[in-house]
Amino acid sequence: MLHKIEKIYLIAQVTFSVLVILFGFSYGIRCLVANQIFCALCFAVIGYVSGYRLLFKASMAELREYKQRVGK
Repeated sequence: MLHKIEKIYLIAQVTFSVLVILFGFSYGIRCLVANQIFCALCFAVIGYVSGYRLLFKASMAELREYKQRVGK
């Protein structure tokens, strides 16, 4: 039971990081369409730094570690 809860938590963590990436880049594109270059750049940085570099990489590393530990 505890392993299932941990796996659900880790999958939710990866899903949230993907949503942050999509939010950043989609709003960046939206700002580009509206000719707001600085705003687009800021959202792209949010998507890349916050979503990919900080959240996604760490979440995937934790999920891989869990899969190796449990063996599934």
